[in-house]
Amino acid sequence: MPQLNEERTAKELGRIGTFKYIWSACTNCEQPRWVQKHHKKPRYGVCIACERKRRKGASGHGWQGGRVVTQAGYAVVYLNAEDKFYPMTRTGGYVMEHRLVMANKLDRCLRKDEIIHHLNGMRQDNRLENLVIVNKHNHQKETFIKQLQYRIRELEQLRLPI
Repeated sequence: MPQLNEERTAKELGRIGTFKYIWSACTNCEQPRWVQKHHKKPRYGVCIACERKRRKGASGHGWQGGRVVTQAGYAVVYLNAEDKFYPMTRTGGYVMEHRLVMANKLDRCLRKDEIIHHLNGMRQDNRLENLVIVNKHNHQKETFIKQLQYRIRELEQLRLPI
């Protein structure tokens, strides 16, 4: 095990380049690691793991208040790991806002088979009076019925001669 402030070349460490490296401890977690030497001191004071933790959530460079609109038009909200609705989150700690609104009303996490439907069809209108819970089977049946009704309207407008 190397001693703190011990120096080695990139070649000695099996790395590419001509940089010199120094055995240094992270200023946050004090975990020792090899760091590029820059002007007689370690180039980076914090390890990668500590830097990733620092950039998450509100301290991240792309933070826009925790509410983002997806390409599909749904609003998603960032939740901290301590939040009681955190188990509902997807990758990165985000949850669909309409699901969060309904979960707050019910005071419990929603199951995956519970679908929250927007009554007026507007995906960002997440008022409680515009949301209703539908189970997966009924939602598929309703969607199919709506598709049939739409197709009937289309065919009626054509009014083909018999």
